[in-house]
Amino acid sequence: MDSAPEPAPRSSVAAEPEPLDARWGRWALAIVVVGVLAVYARSLGAPFVWDDRHLILEGSPVTEGRPLLSCFTEPFWTNAASESVRAYFRPLTTLSFVLDYRLHATNAAGYHLTNVIFHVLNAALLFALLRKWTAGTLAAALLALGWALHPRLTEAAGWISGRTDVLATSFVLLALLVFRPRSLARCSVAAALLFLGLLAKEVALAGMIAVLVWELGSEDGRLRPSRAALGHQSPVLVGLVAYVALRFYAMRGASAVSAPLSLRERALAILEAFGRSAWDLALPWPPRLQQGLLGAPDQRFVTLGALALLALLAGALVAHRRGGAVAGERRLLTRVSGVAGLTGIILVAHVIPISVNIVAADRFLYLPLAALTLMIAPAVERAARRRAGPTLLAGAVVVVALGAGTAERLNDWSSELRLWGKAYRATPKSNGLPANELGNLYFRAGLYPQALASYQSAARRANGRSTIFLSNAARALAQLGRYEAALPVLRKLCEEDRSSAWDCVGAAQLSLNALDLDAAGELLAEAERRRPGLAAAAELGQLLERVRRFARSPELRASDPAVRALARFRLAELAGRRLDALALAESLLARAELPAEERAALLEYFVRWAPPEELEPALGRFAKYGPLDAPLREAAQLRAAEGRALLEAWPGLGVGE
Repeated sequence: MDSAPEPAPRSSVAAEPEPLDARWGRWALAIVVVGVLAVYARSLGAPFVWDDRHLILEGSPVTEGRPLLSCFTEPFWTNAASESVRAYFRPLTTLSFVLDYRLHATNAAGYHLTNVIFHVLNAALLFALLRKWTAGTLAAALLALGWALHPRLTEAAGWISGRTDVLATSFVLLALLVFRPRSLARCSVAAALLFLGLLAKEVALAGMIAVLVWELGSEDGRLRPSRAALGHQSPVLVGLVAYVALRFYAMRGASAVSAPLSLRERALAILEAFGRSAWDLALPWPPRLQQGLLGAPDQRFVTLGALALLALLAGALVAHRRGGAVAGERRLLTRVSGVAGLTGIILVAHVIPISVNIVAADRFLYLPLAALTLMIAPAVERAARRRAGPTLLAGAVVVVALGAGTAERLNDWSSELRLWGKAYRATPKSNGLPANELGNLYFRAGLYPQALASYQSAARRANGRSTIFLSNAARALAQLGRYEAALPVLRKLCEEDRSSAWDCVGAAQLSLNALDLDAAGELLAEAERRRPGLAAAAELGQLLERVRRFARSPELRASDPAVRALARFRLAELAGRRLDALALAESLLARAELPAEERAALLEYFVRWAPPEELEPALGRFAKYGPLDAPLREAAQLRAAEGRALLEAWPGLGVGE
């Protein structure tokens, strides 16, 4: 029940809207929805990219069939193998992935469809909020379309893992639509929505701050704290406390930051984050997947950030002095949207430590840009009322230009090769992530020489700031059979970082590949001392015992060459000696007398692991001993086609130059 009679909605605009607004409001909303759908429909053909694999496909809670309640009791980002946890708690996003998996399994189109639906919903909510705050259909339609088609939003809306920002913004916009000052009932509903927003991503805290400012606002647009106003905000406070309690319970053992910063480094990172955000808003078209690197400030953006903050402060002072010239409610709502946008930026500008090693990202702008759109709405509405024709034309040109940039950027997200190829060329040389992701792409395709070159390029770019690139390079060397070069890398990493067990497990894996079983056992024992009960070490220990037992198998010393060769293949397969296993598989498949069951198993192994450029010629040779079944033939053709495309693109990437 409301604590006081709810006042009639206040408005600084005319009581009766323009006839055009009243007549075409629904049509304008339809145009917004159709326009966003028309551009974002191309994202439905995009694959799983980057973090999508970790969050959804590779040993993720999403695919394990756990109870839905577990989404709310576990961190958002965990690595089950190394048992590392990042300081993220986003259970509602995880729940959405789980529901997507139950509906679509590993069909990426279904996940992208969910993103598109919520992005379209946000465009509609922003349109409704603009209409409610400014009552201008033309201005609301142009601004909502311009926001939804802004190229900087593609990282959040066009990338499955970007859903965190999209979901959180949905609940913030809904809360702002529902909220009314001095209404306990309305505040309670808004608080529940903002609590759900926090469960999607922490940025929804900006909505909580915004409704607090709105509640404290008075008729003249000034902030006047009172006990009653603070009492109305008690549901928001309850929601915040509940969120903190849930987060504290779920985040046991999480690491807060990826790289510690000194006070000076943090100040420079904050300024650089503001500078990069200002630059991205002013120039929305050039793609920037990875922006900056913590601890390596870019002085240009540091300077721009300082200027942007000074300009923001000057603008706030001017607005405060001219407050009397602006209608009270409109002034207050502009302040509410400004607070939401600024808070949204502050939450990701490293003022508070966050678990990323970049300075800024396009996805961070999703909610702040919506708030900025609400801020500039009064000016756009005034222009639309005074000169509707020129405003419509200028707005249409801007919307088309933004939409074209978004369509082009969505094309990048539809291909990992294109995405990381562009990022590799555009990202500063000190950031090795794009080269590493290119290496992962070629590694998964079985093109290990190219993967090795990419990982080595990433390591050179990072200049010792990240060991993961060296570890990946060692993995690629092992796949090429160069164990003598790979082992020292991981052994050194294991010895240098005494707090980590993961590199010791990696070195043990390579020792097993090299059939140095004693060394593998010693390294696993060291990993166990550093982190007792590590899942990856336990699994590798079990495999090591299986290899030891099989190495004593009498089949390896059988007089029948075929039996001996098959046993040697199984040992190589078990130990992960892929080159040896492939050579043995090919020699065995050339035997006409091989039993059908053994032939099928060997063919499956060969199709899965053989270099893609060798698949089709080899399968042509095997065909004379019996036809391939259709699924295996299709899988071979798919791998071969993917390999050809990647090899053709390789010279143009310029990796290693």
